[in-house]
Amino acid sequence: MRILVINDDIDKSDVFELLVECYPLEVTSIRIGEDSVTKVDQFNPDVIVFDTFSPNDRNISFCTQIRESTSSPILMASVIGNPDLVAKALNAGADDLMIKPISKTLLLARLNGLIARSRGENNYFGRISIPFHSS
Repeated sequence: MRILVINDDIDKSDVFELLVECYPLEVTSIRIGEDSVTKVDQFNPDVIVFDTFSPNDRNISFCTQIRESTSSPILMASVIGNPDLVAKALNAGADDLMIKPISKTLLLARLNGLIARSRGENNYFGRISIPFHSS
């Protein structure tokens, strides 16, 4: 399973740190930049995790650009849970938004659901398993 974590201005992604511990996931991290959409296309992820401090206008615009270039599910993770900003993120193309801090178990469950639905699985419960070592 290929997971692409996109960071905004944060040097280190706590979501990336959670996912990189999960074997056998292939997890790659990039930062928002001029060539980020190209990198998304090149990596061809099963799911994209957009790890952002806030779903601000810049990040919402970037989410829209990602959505226009790929059909991969997008999970946005943010510390800001303002309902209006959450709605903007979902309307911009994010498939789901989680408020940080995020537990590894809940993150993997959300990713399971997003990936299963993107594959056309209506009853995804238990069908896709992402193994991980609990901490």
